[in-house]
Amino acid sequence: AYGLILTHDHALDYALVSAGLAGGGFGYLGVIGSKTKRARFLSRLRDDGFSDAVLDRLTCPIGLPQLKSKAPEVIAVSVAADLLMRLEAARVTHDEGISRASL
Repeated sequence: AYGLILTHDHALDYALVSAGLAGGGFGYLGVIGSKTKRARFLSRLRDDGFSDAVLDRLTCPIGLPQLKSKAPEVIAVSVAADLLMRLEAARVTHDEGISRASL
């Protein structure tokens, strides 16, 4: 499962991130935000007992890092492209695993 958190409220974002990390079971958990928001969230999440291994699974900011624009349409396309690239990489990895298992 891939989770994407895109609310207008930092407190709600934090609650959703915390619940998502606690529940696990996802291949990707992304939250819209800046590097500053990420740093604040990581600090709070560590205080709440989340390990670095769990926190490494959180993606913030989301999208392609090469695109620096803050325009909503650029962010939307960037996030969609990033998710498609991740899905494709997962598919290739899965297909390679099946090919190796059949040898």
